[in-house]
Amino acid sequence: AAKAEEEPREPDNVRAVAREWIERNVKPRARTWAEVERVLHRDVLPAWDKKLITEIGRADVLRVLDTIVDRGAPISANRTFEVLRSWFNWCVQRGILPVSPVAGIRHPSAEKSRDRVLEHGELSEVWAATESLGYPFGPFVQFLILTAQRRREVSEMRWEEVNFDKALWTLSAERTKPGRVHDVPLSVPALDLLANLPRFEGPFIFTSTSGAKPINSFSKCKARLDARILKRRPDGLTDWRLHDLRRTAATWMAGAGVQPQVLAAILNHTPGSTQGVTSIYNRFRYEKERREALERWAQHVLSLAVAESDAAAVGA
Repeated sequence: AAKAEEEPREPDNVRAVAREWIERNVKPRARTWAEVERVLHRDVLPAWDKKLITEIGRADVLRVLDTIVDRGAPISANRTFEVLRSWFNWCVQRGILPVSPVAGIRHPSAEKSRDRVLEHGELSEVWAATESLGYPFGPFVQFLILTAQRRREVSEMRWEEVNFDKALWTLSAERTKPGRVHDVPLSVPALDLLANLPRFEGPFIFTSTSGAKPINSFSKCKARLDARILKRRPDGLTDWRLHDLRRTAATWMAGAGVQPQVLAAILNHTPGSTQGVTSIYNRFRYEKERREALERWAQHVLSLAVAESDAAAVGA
């Protein structure tokens, strides 16, 4: 009875169609289906509750997007727009709608490509802040720095993916943004970090639920980092994000002479042409060079941390 009250016009109400889209189209195709579901449940479905999908028009879409922009989240509005566009295109393909209500609408906000790279002093401040952050977020951010991998891929890391004997972390194709298997050579500091983490019954390494689920409160993690940095540095760090740590690592390695093709392999960026057997071979390319580059980067990070610690001791 409660379900009938919530969805009185199955199967054409908005919630039912959204659920069908996610189950039939998003989950089998997208590793980030949970994020798509979160976007819909946060801003879209509450605004269109109990409506038929055929009742949604361009004005309804614009109201949702404008509301997100007005609360100061223009980039989130862009992501919501992309989810809606994909969803309504599927509805048209399935014959649920004759035309998409998103057709003709542009992204709500312009986006600029970021080029923020942390300076040595800024990176050492972030590392120092992680020391007092504690598990799981402190080691999580440190591992982000040491490996230069994507935030989501690190946060969802499982113990079964790590081979301590080979000093290797292997991500399945379903776990990576490009959709292919990715091997990450682990530096000595990265291995030491993992070896000293607590282990629970659940599979996830960075967790606040005894391994049952991975961490996902990245905004809270960032806010806690900023608060600790502010205590040490009166002006804090301006205009930086967790993703900038990956760009900072890549920039340093490029400056240290790491070849572009090796750097692309470290970051798991798509090469210019990798099809068939070539793409499979590509997984194993430049293994020695990647390991050396990540080891050099890790030692550089630790040297900054030591210098920061020594400076703080002298100041005290």
